[in-house]
Amino acid sequence: MLDDGLGGIWMSDTLRVFGELGYTSGQSRRSVIQNGFFDLLYGSPENPFLPEEFRGTSAMQPGGFAGAVTGLPGGLFITRDPTDSGGSRTNVDRETIRALVGVEGELNNGWTYEVVGSYGNFERKDNFNTIILDRFFAAIDVISDPVTGEPVCRSDVDPDAVPFTTLFDIPTFDAGIYSFTPGDGQCVPANIWGGQDSISPEAAAFFNPGLRDKFEYRQNFFSALLVGDTADFINLPAGAIGFAVGVEYREERAKTTRDPFLRGVLPAGSPFPAGTMISDVSGNNSLGFDNLFIYENSSSTLKSREAFIEVSVPLLADREFARELTLDAAWRVADYNTVGTVDAWKLGLIWTPVEDVSFRGTLSQAVRAPNLRETFITNPGVFRPTDPCDASEIGNAADPELRAANCQAGAVGAGLPLPALPSGYTDPLSARFPGVVGGNPDLEEETADTFTIGVVFQPRFLPGLAMTVDYWDVEIKDGIELVTAQETVDTCYDATDFPNNDFCQLFTRETDSSSAQFGGFRFLNQTFVNFASLKAKGVDFSGNYSFELGGNEFGLRVIGSRQLKLDRFTNRSDPSVVDPRLGELRTPKWNAQASLSWQRGPFAAGWQTLYQSSQALVTGDVEQTQSQLGDAGFASSSYVHNVNGSYSFTDGLRVYGGINNVTDRDPFITSASWPVGPRGRFLFLGVQAEF
Repeated sequence: MLDDGLGGIWMSDTLRVFGELGYTSGQSRRSVIQNGFFDLLYGSPENPFLPEEFRGTSAMQPGGFAGAVTGLPGGLFITRDPTDSGGSRTNVDRETIRALVGVEGELNNGWTYEVVGSYGNFERKDNFNTIILDRFFAAIDVISDPVTGEPVCRSDVDPDAVPFTTLFDIPTFDAGIYSFTPGDGQCVPANIWGGQDSISPEAAAFFNPGLRDKFEYRQNFFSALLVGDTADFINLPAGAIGFAVGVEYREERAKTTRDPFLRGVLPAGSPFPAGTMISDVSGNNSLGFDNLFIYENSSSTLKSREAFIEVSVPLLADREFARELTLDAAWRVADYNTVGTVDAWKLGLIWTPVEDVSFRGTLSQAVRAPNLRETFITNPGVFRPTDPCDASEIGNAADPELRAANCQAGAVGAGLPLPALPSGYTDPLSARFPGVVGGNPDLEEETADTFTIGVVFQPRFLPGLAMTVDYWDVEIKDGIELVTAQETVDTCYDATDFPNNDFCQLFTRETDSSSAQFGGFRFLNQTFVNFASLKAKGVDFSGNYSFELGGNEFGLRVIGSRQLKLDRFTNRSDPSVVDPRLGELRTPKWNAQASLSWQRGPFAAGWQTLYQSSQALVTGDVEQTQSQLGDAGFASSSYVHNVNGSYSFTDGLRVYGGINNVTDRDPFITSASWPVGPRGRFLFLGVQAEF
């Protein structure tokens, strides 16, 4: 046996066993003053923490501001920063484990094989704190204990009392006490009237406790590969057929565990049975500060079994005008537990009429199955799209009559909570409403059809020179996209197949005609759907020239692309509507990179220049940008220059350094990091050592 120094052991001349084992652990700790503010918190006349100078004033009387506006028995309101509420603490612990083992070798006939299995596990634990609203409002509703005269929470004296929240529902909260039992002694009175640091640490710990989320991701992978040719049993006039066959198995598991307080699970010791969901006994979804958020535990598994074959068939060789003519073909079939069985294929042809020139072309179809995030994983969200059925919005539709008819028809008869809305309907909502941003288990695979044709030029009269030009044409169908809340509701009501299109299944409205919120949105699922397509064309080019001169080694390289088309089709109501993206921000027609390298012995140096042609400073229709902003809406051609150098003392020790963005170019005025980063000219110096 021989250790090769690369994580492997040669068991014989033709068999090598190898493996890898990795472990990483990371921690981050963050503690800052609570950001934000509480708007118009209430203090009753009985609150012993109220400033003495206000007692006995008209503001404290029932006819004062608080009493006149709310009907409360006088008192004061205060808007304050939560700087003494216990701070915002986030501790994140990450742990990654990866193990891989495999064998590779060569058979007696020259065929090679490789079998690999791997396991990986990532775990993240987030320990943080957040204000629990029912506890906060109970803690600031303070009175004097009738027995001791000490400040106490009103709920300890009057368990039936419901603490007032805020005047304008900032933050929004369905008033009540849910996470503890009034009168059980848990509540700690909080003084919000004594200025900064007036809230005691004990009170802050009561309403701003530590919570914990956990995320886990695990992957198992296995592959087996056999590479060889048919020289032993099939030989064409131009040679043997080369091949590669293999199988792969992949399993991915993701699991998110949210803190019970965030999920709205009422604990033991609350007024309700342990495990009761707060959404079942109130209008809140969570006990956390963002009580409209819908936090959910989630777990999902993605499995795939794949098999593939690739062949390279020499049709002609060493013939006049056919130094090489080779047909390449590949086919892969995959079975997913989500989208079922899909396949992909590729055909390629290489023709070399003379040694200096080769022509190449490919025709292929590739697929991409949706990943775990796109299919299963969900996160909370709140939304506030403009209501397309509001009387002021009907006229903004492409077909106002169709939208109006759909809004007035409703979909209750089709089993959807979308009531018929009257003509002249006005959106009753004044705040956000809850929902989720999550995966869609009904997604199908994306499909990409690609055609390429190109030429390679390597002239014998100038050794070291190689040039390529390739034309490509790509069309993606059934693209997976995350639909915005506005697109979701608009597309539903603007569809000719209302209410049977998929978008109408993604949101609900208030159906109780006696409610002041009748017709208003109640829930929305912002999710991924198969609807987008893309058509793109372009030409890629490259040129490389390397040569020696007087003991110096030089290299020149140019690589770039000319984009000819970049059209997206993302209109949900009319998929034929073209959204041309070419020339928008980050999509210039031309981009290229040129570099020069030099090496002499242990010394090396290089220069790189990145070029982009003129492009809009914003995303959106280029013609509209031109009409609205003129030339001021576009950036001129940009050049970014970098230089670097190094010195190698030995094979395992190298010192390197350089300057990125030599001319100290700034990003575009509409971007923080394009076409360069925000830090400007950047100098670096480092040492690389191998042991």
